[in-house]
Amino acid sequence: TAGRVRAAPATTATGMMREIPGGQPFYLWPEVGKALKGIPEAGTTWKPTGWRIRGMAGAAESTMPLAKTHELIAWYTEAMNRGAPFLHQLKRGMHPAEASVRVALAQVDYASKSFTPTEREILRRVFPFYSFSSRQMSYLIRQLWEHPGGRLAQAIRTGTRLRDPSVVLPPHIGQTAAVPVPPGTPVIGPHPGGVPRYITGFGFMEDDPLQLMGPGAGLEMLSRMHPLIKWPLESITGQSFFQRGPLGGREITEMDPPLGRLLANLRGDDEPVQIPRWIENMLTNMPTSRFVSMARTLTDPRKRWGPGAKMPGAAALIPLLTGVRMADVEISVQERMLKDIINKLIQETPGARAFTQFYFPQPVLERMEPEEREKAEELTTASRLLQRRIRERAKQRELRRLPY
Repeated sequence: TAGRVRAAPATTATGMMREIPGGQPFYLWPEVGKALKGIPEAGTTWKPTGWRIRGMAGAAESTMPLAKTHELIAWYTEAMNRGAPFLHQLKRGMHPAEASVRVALAQVDYASKSFTPTEREILRRVFPFYSFSSRQMSYLIRQLWEHPGGRLAQAIRTGTRLRDPSVVLPPHIGQTAAVPVPPGTPVIGPHPGGVPRYITGFGFMEDDPLQLMGPGAGLEMLSRMHPLIKWPLESITGQSFFQRGPLGGREITEMDPPLGRLLANLRGDDEPVQIPRWIENMLTNMPTSRFVSMARTLTDPRKRWGPGAKMPGAAALIPLLTGVRMADVEISVQERMLKDIINKLIQETPGARAFTQFYFPQPVLERMEPEEREKAEELTTASRLLQRRIRERAKQRELRRLPY
């Protein structure tokens, strides 16, 4: 395509594997041990003054043992993932160059020569996962265009049919697979009467690019920016780019704090521990946020083996050990989403006024056409009913906190 660099394909398995970022081919696991030991033969050292990380400050090779070890293991894993389909294509009689191209299309060619200067110098720095997302997006579109009735298209249609269109979900969940898990389902189902649970992804290749095709694609792209760019923008706007609702990004003050929730899980409290929001927002934009999220999932009382159990159940372990993703959506979150949707519809109706919530003044109602007035009254009634439900739920929570 125009502006896209098309690198010459490798014609051998070794040549293809050499293009994988992270080092040169190796065939013995002792090479990993040598790199971790920090011996000169492996080109690594445990002296901090000699540490270098490939790609940073012009370094061509990593000399930090942990960084080099990570590169070797990552390269070996990628070599196994790409080598198997490459050899399979050769067994089918395909030319090595064509087999290399197909593997690169399906599993992304990360070699720098496959990207334009703009992509290398700007986009890959602003969006850390640009290489994967951009190539998977183009691959998905190409597959759907060339094979509209193929296995990939059928998988997407199947996932769409499994959704429950009558349930309102946050966009960051609603734009995923969002397959409801009935209460009492063996192993992964929520407890009867518990919080509704949804499978949000199966780890398939289409999961990621499909999130960039929904109505919230703009905020989804912003949520994938480099943390050093995203964190200041979220702090200035006071909104999260990742979690969003019908009116845009969710207010940071309304979000469930990850660290505060983790501490509450450890203490057995229902409400999250109050921690300054700027600290919570900073933690969510740091590399350690993944570990906080994992710990919160493992300590989530809703995902234990059973009521009163202490050990994390399958609903907590499966997302951490496989590509399957699950999320629990509190009823209060769904009610807040309904409230936002109703407020958005009221806001879009001519003549709407807002104070603490959107409403229609009586004079405006009297000047409306019958159809507009009927719609306005229905929305107002729905908003009032939802507010009443929220107040009743709040009263029930207060009653449960009483000592008697």
